[in-house]
Parts: sequence; C-alpha cells; structure tokens
Amino acid sequence: MSKKRFAIVGCGSIGKRHIAVLDAEPNAEIVAICDIDENAVRVQSELYDNLPYYTDYEKMLKEIDADIINVVTPHSL
Repeated sequence: MSKKRFAIVGCGSIGKRHIAVLDAEPNAEIVAICDIDENAVRVQSELYDNLPYYTDYEKMLKEIDADIINVVTPHSL
C-alpha cells in the first residue's frame, strides 16, 4: 500500500491533532501545512522536521501534490 499524501489547512487545536496523528501513521505523509497565522504554522513546521508551510491555502494547493486535504478551520469559517 502506498502512502497517502496529506496537506492540512488549519493549525489550531484540531489541526495540531491532525498533524500529530498523521505524523504517527506509517501509511501517511504530510506534504504541507497551512494557517493564516504565520507564527502558528511555523511552530508546527518546526515541530515536525520543517514541514513545508503556507499562509495562503490557494498558493499551497497550486504548489503541492496531495491526495487528501484536511480542512480543520473553525466552524465559522
């Protein structure tokens, strides 16, 4: 089984959990993370071996190759 490539939009409470769970999953590869809060996304990037990160999801989607996009932003968004 080949690894599924994930990108995650949102690095708040739930986003951090998605990143941690996917990082521990041997059949998953996180290819990028994104959040409008550059400090929050940079911190997560550094915690996980300098994952590529973005502050603009449209730019991220144009530049990465992912099988699955996890959108874990607040419900109001």
